[in-house]
Amino acid sequence: MFRVFSWQSELNYKKIIDKLNGDKADILRGYYIQGGYFFHELIDWWPKQLELALRNSIYRPNKEASSERKKETSVVFNWFFNGHKNKLSFETSYFDYVNSDQQPSDEWRFRLQWDRSGGD
Repeated sequence: MFRVFSWQSELNYKKIIDKLNGDKADILRGYYIQGGYFFHELIDWWPKQLELALRNSIYRPNKEASSERKKETSVVFNWFFNGHKNKLSFETSYFDYVNSDQQPSDEWRFRLQWDRSGGD
């Protein structure tokens, strides 16, 4: 978090060797990036407690099947009542999957979540 901008990201690479099935190795790869911004600094009418975030991720469960991938793109609105200890999130995500049998599937998901933590 830097002033009114937030950023998260991960890059994942994992090699799994299956000793029970002849040392078969699976290689998993993926990443996600997420950026958020409190637009009240730019737009007068934007509420100070409201953050808009965008997230993109791709996961490839099998390096051998290069066309197999799972992709997610999300738009998130977070309303902070008391920092991260009390916030309401609304998220809409688009999932785009291509499986090893070349059968694409996609879907939209919507989520509303209230996070409440105790303490200070």
